[in-house]
Amino acid sequence: MEQATPGEGHLYPDEFLFENYREEYNVEMRERIAESSFIKRQEDRNYRIIFGAGDFSFFDRISTGTWMLVNSLPDFFIMDFVGGAFLWLFILPGILIALRTRKEIVIAIAGLILSMEFLLRYVLLFTSSHLDNYMWALALLGGIGAAGIITALSKSWKLSPKKQTLLAVFVLCIISMQMLQANRKQLARMYARSNVLEVYSATEELKKIPDDSVIAGPRRDDLLRLSDKKYVSVHSKTIEFLLKRGKLAEPFKLHNVTHIIGYSKEEEQLIRNVMPRIEVIEFLDGATKPEISAFIRYLLHTIR
Repeated sequence: MEQATPGEGHLYPDEFLFENYREEYNVEMRERIAESSFIKRQEDRNYRIIFGAGDFSFFDRISTGTWMLVNSLPDFFIMDFVGGAFLWLFILPGILIALRTRKEIVIAIAGLILSMEFLLRYVLLFTSSHLDNYMWALALLGGIGAAGIITALSKSWKLSPKKQTLLAVFVLCIISMQMLQANRKQLARMYARSNVLEVYSATEELKKIPDDSVIAGPRRDDLLRLSDKKYVSVHSKTIEFLLKRGKLAEPFKLHNVTHIIGYSKEEEQLIRNVMPRIEVIEFLDGATKPEISAFIRYLLHTIR
């Protein structure tokens, strides 16, 4: 059974290999690391430290955390996360206004962001973005900045109350259009490769097998999201590693696997060669697209 870690092609030991073939895997991993580029070594270094695969000093941990911290900075300006660098035209003035009026708020927000980033990068060694945890703070500062800009322009141009309202509406429309583009990009990515069809198709097939079945798959636990069947993750990298040593059957025997799901045809054949009694659960994959009308297709393209 494997430790769930993100991404394909990373150099990390999963739980089964780590417990049963730690030394062999470490040797192979070091060979692969020696042949990889500097960027690739840095990319995977945090996984090796987390799993204890190799000798790392305190300074190695600090340098790895710093590498991840620096690489997380662009997230603050990406359209998907904060609506793009454009919104910093309002966030920065908001910070200056808040510093003059409520300095303690800015200090508290800065402390929240810095402490969270420190824990994520230097303690937990996480690479994923966690901007959602304090997005409200950036939105608050952006709102303060927008209100401050509108007020300053109104005073500078000596606008009447009616014109001040029109100016506020104009600024808010610009911000709304920017955020609409951010939402549009988010929706396009979320619905570009929806796995809903796969999940429902797999669920229907899982209903047909015995309740005491044990299913193995290549980190596709999403296929069992609507099922109560037992699931074991045996990743493709594990299959590749064990196949070279003629021990591919070990994880499947260890967990008494009766069915497999989500593997490629080649992987299915390799598993069936060593475990003939294992059954393959066939389901409708994402490559098969349902028939939809021209109107629905138009709506989907409009959203994307």
